[in-house]
Amino acid sequence: MSYLVIARKYRPKYFSEIVGQEHITKTLINAINDYRVAHAYLFSGPRGVGKTTTARILSKSLNCQKGPTALPCNTCSNCREIDDSINLDVLEIDGASNRGIEEIRTLQENTRYAPGRGNYKIYIIDEVHMLTKHAFNALLKTLEEPPKHVIFIFATTEPHKVPMTVLSRCQRFNFRRLTVSEIEGKLKEISEKEKIPVEDLAVKLIARQADGSLRDGESMLDQLFTYSDGKITVNDVRQMFGFVEEEIYFSLTDSIKGKDEKKILKIIDTVFDKGYDMEEFVSGYIKHLRKLFLLKNDVEISDLSSEELSKYIERENTFSSFLLLQILNRLSVLIRKMKNSAITRILLEIELLTLSRLEDTVQIKELIQRLEKMKEGAFISSIQEENTGYESNYETEMVSEIRDTSLETLWKELVEKVSKKRRPLAAILYNFHPISFENGLFTINIKEPNSFLQAQLDQNGGRKLIEEILASITGKKIKVEFVEENSGSEEKKKTTKSKKEALKDNDMVKKVQEILKAKILKPNKA
Repeated sequence: MSYLVIARKYRPKYFSEIVGQEHITKTLINAINDYRVAHAYLFSGPRGVGKTTTARILSKSLNCQKGPTALPCNTCSNCREIDDSINLDVLEIDGASNRGIEEIRTLQENTRYAPGRGNYKIYIIDEVHMLTKHAFNALLKTLEEPPKHVIFIFATTEPHKVPMTVLSRCQRFNFRRLTVSEIEGKLKEISEKEKIPVEDLAVKLIARQADGSLRDGESMLDQLFTYSDGKITVNDVRQMFGFVEEEIYFSLTDSIKGKDEKKILKIIDTVFDKGYDMEEFVSGYIKHLRKLFLLKNDVEISDLSSEELSKYIERENTFSSFLLLQILNRLSVLIRKMKNSAITRILLEIELLTLSRLEDTVQIKELIQRLEKMKEGAFISSIQEENTGYESNYETEMVSEIRDTSLETLWKELVEKVSKKRRPLAAILYNFHPISFENGLFTINIKEPNSFLQAQLDQNGGRKLIEEILASITGKKIKVEFVEENSGSEEKKKTTKSKKEALKDNDMVKKVQEILKAKILKPNKA
């Protein structure tokens, strides 16, 4: 007696048994019930998600002796023959081996003949993207206006290779990749029917490795049924398929963070001695780091057990998001290198040791923001906050010098705040400009003595208001002085000169010039 593999034994026989494709099965059921069945369908999606199975169930629904019906009986001769792929009215064609123009011409000739026992003559062409360009062109006319008794069902994993002229003549259904929980549920159902116990974590591991393909998961489970003598455990799954233990990845992450080169090399020795495939190891580590990245960015991961989740949360802040992206990118490049190399172990050692020395970097955007803050004196303030309890006269002088360079910014902020408190005073200030701000004295240039200004300043407390606002902005006690334009011009020249000299001698400015290879430019003349 021949053995029937799990994937075939438990292949769905009704639309309701198809896992994870409700958006497609509902449409097809409605089409059958409403007599709106199209003459051509294109089923696209990854492997093992139910494309061919859905095509067979649709064929049974249309050609069942009790149909057309959305619930085929699965007992009549037509249904049984379609399940066994021997029905003469439902022809399954492999697009890879029947891809030429001659095969398509033969197919066209056969479409003229009426179905033998069923309602329709149905052509299921699997991997249709493998047809040649000439074969597609030969199919176009028949595909657009086939005989009433003919239905085409195309299946493909690469719909982008199918010409648009063909796509436009079909109703297209996109089969999605199945989730871990959907595959897990189906595998548990099969193990219960087979009366072979499987650990929950073992089923979860198989479902993860299936990568969205139910058929892949069923094939692995079938292999484990043969391998195991009793209950299937997580260790059975790892030993059978060479899956790397998650603990090794956690240990590797800790070693890279701790820059422990000796431990990193020891982990690689363990991986090599256990016979793990090096590319599979790197691929698994990429998935491991991706989970860390998702958790760090508050993205929920549904396929982790509570125990696994707690281990990931412990290491959530091991690397910054930007550093994680750098590591993931380097490991992706490493996999491509390993595919064409005979020294995969050495490449892996070099890359992991390099990752342990990889420092977190500052993005250009953040660097620009720091430089902008430095102009306003905020850069020094942040340094003082980070080094709480430490403040020197040198730092205070630096802040004063940097404040001088941002005089216009300070003036603009002052005028804006004065306008909210007293508009008449702000209207006067709009016509003036600042000269300098040093040693607690803020000097403002005026064109000529103005009695209205004096009244606003002295009688209405305007000077006091300006000084209070400056104090709130700078955090220091400030005195305000108004000078006439001529004397202000001389003062401004002196201030500009002193600023430039101060900038040249400023250690921080020198450092910025060295990093950015910049120069101190003269101000533009109006």
